[in-house]
Amino acid sequence: MPKMTKAAVFVEPNRIVLDDKPISDVGPLDALIRLATATICGTDIRILKGEYPAERGLTIGHEPVGSIEKSARRTGVFRWQRVIAGAICPSEYSNAPLHA
Repeated sequence: MPKMTKAAVFVEPNRIVLDDKPISDVGPLDALIRLATATICGTDIRILKGEYPAERGLTIGHEPVGSIEKSARRTGVFRWQRVIAGAICPSEYSNAPLHA
């Protein structure tokens, strides 16, 4: 598995670049998704325009769709399972992803 991935990264208002970011290992409640696609939303546009506070280096885009690449045993998801991750979770973590 690669150690780095490409990500859309906020640099400053009106500037987002494609940059390398490290791929983190999964924790006991985590899963790593191999992305097929991810969306941007109104908040991302506001960040780009400088209308919403964001620090340099913030990865832009969320609500990814893809398949599980690696997961912790406690997540209940398995390698190659197709998933979509919503931007809003009702708690600190969700162990109930929507399956594609």
